[in-house]
Amino acid sequence: MVKRKDQYNSTGSSIDAMMETIDETKEATTSSETDQLTQQIQQELEEENRRNDNTLAYFKQRVKEEEERHSKQHRLLEARLLQAITQTEGSAAHSDYWLNNRKIPKKEEPRKPAKEEETLIRS
Repeated sequence: MVKRKDQYNSTGSSIDAMMETIDETKEATTSSETDQLTQQIQQELEEENRRNDNTLAYFKQRVKEEEERHSKQHRLLEARLLQAITQTEGSAAHSDYWLNNRKIPKKEEPRKPAKEEETLIRS
């Protein structure tokens, strides 16, 4: 490569050589900054993952506690309902009332068929 006079500075060194040195310095600084930034972002990512894991663990525990509470309450209410039904069977059911307090029609006893009905049934 032929270098012209204007490619040299006042000390006689090549401007291209100086530019290469500057570029390498920038690259080294940029590389160092990039590594530092990469490390910082990785740390932030790890912190976010830990925070997320802790949040999920907390809410999973809360869901489990709520399911246990609901199950316990459900069993309690079922027991109370059964108790109420057994108590009402002795009083309300015997007095021919249903849950909405309507009278339940009494069932008629089956009767023996008359002789005429028996002959019709047999034929």
